[in-house]
Amino acid sequence: VTLELMEKLGAYCDVLIAVWDGKAAKGKGGTAEIIDYAREQQCPIIIISSLDPQQIAFDFNKELPFEPVQKLISLTSAHTNVDSIKSAIKNNFGEFYREENQETQFVGTARIEKLKNYLLPLFALADLQAMRSKRIFENTGLIVYALSFLAVTTILIAVIFHLNHLVAFIIEFILLLSILLIIKTANQKGFHKNWLANRFLVEKLRSTVYLFVAGVPLEKLSLRQVNKKQREHYGWAIDAYNEIKDQLNQINSFEKNNKSVNDINNYIKSTWIDGQLNFQKKYAAKNTNWNLNLEKGGVWLFRAALFLAGAHIISCYVRNNGFQFTQFEEIMTLITLLLLPLAAAFDGIRNQREFSRNASRSESMIQILTDLKEKYEAVDTTEEFYKLLRETDTIMLQENQDWMLLMQSSELEVKP
Repeated sequence: VTLELMEKLGAYCDVLIAVWDGKAAKGKGGTAEIIDYAREQQCPIIIISSLDPQQIAFDFNKELPFEPVQKLISLTSAHTNVDSIKSAIKNNFGEFYREENQETQFVGTARIEKLKNYLLPLFALADLQAMRSKRIFENTGLIVYALSFLAVTTILIAVIFHLNHLVAFIIEFILLLSILLIIKTANQKGFHKNWLANRFLVEKLRSTVYLFVAGVPLEKLSLRQVNKKQREHYGWAIDAYNEIKDQLNQINSFEKNNKSVNDINNYIKSTWIDGQLNFQKKYAAKNTNWNLNLEKGGVWLFRAALFLAGAHIISCYVRNNGFQFTQFEEIMTLITLLLLPLAAAFDGIRNQREFSRNASRSESMIQILTDLKEKYEAVDTTEEFYKLLRETDTIMLQENQDWMLLMQSSELEVKP
């Protein structure tokens, strides 16, 4: 009977739930022997004490195959080599935890292992997928603007230089059709939605790392916290987070941090708050520079078009007085007319990337984080500290959702 039970355990058991007194088996096929066999098979185990049913232990030798998490893994693994994933995990581990750093010595062994072997690999996978989707989405936008500019250029050249209009119209048709197909393909592949969903998951997991390291029980991310459109965009990411949260809370249930709040507080301030402050400052500067450069570029292109239009008027006056500059005028006309759609493309890219509003959001977030840091420095009690951790998590989630709402409107669309 025991052999048959073990064979079925290895073939069919996804999770073993055992009621056990913790003692060695008294004979062949005892509970202890079955549990040892399950461990050999790397079967997840939940042990309920027969002496005290309130005591429940978890022994998950491998992670359960949750569907949303598997979706994340399959999405990333299909497009990313193993070395890139390993490098990302190593870099992320160095960001959140350094063995030589005295501020992280309070972190327990089980917590470190879960961080290194479970949470950070998923964090890295979501981060890599977000970066890939963002890169494809942004490059798609640039290609669409470039093809639009080429379509306008083709028609202007044909009209101004009296070339074969039929050929020009065929080229224009092909370019416009290419734009339509590119946008449709990008939307069907869901690059924009994948970028937003994975970036949402990354930023939520970033907060989760700090809460987990600090030993704070993680709360379920309720669907009431997002609107219907957000749910459509990254509902699977919410489900994935909740499943990851359940895995991490198993560590929180039996391993507590015994160090003082001051140790954890110093870690949170130096890594989470200061890290986010540095990021937001760089992000604000980057978006401000891009916004100003594209805005100035558009203005200078318009000024150049205005200047060439004036030069064209002068050339017409000169030509009427006996000088012939017909070809020169044609070239000036072409350049003048091309400068305007080029300026419009600059403005379109600036608006699609939301450089101005993202810079403003970062400036506001810098002030919020500065105020948070002052609160951490003023914390006196353990209760105040953990309450402030919850407040910080809420602020980060709200900032994440605000960014999502802003960037949802940047999806490429073909409108009549």
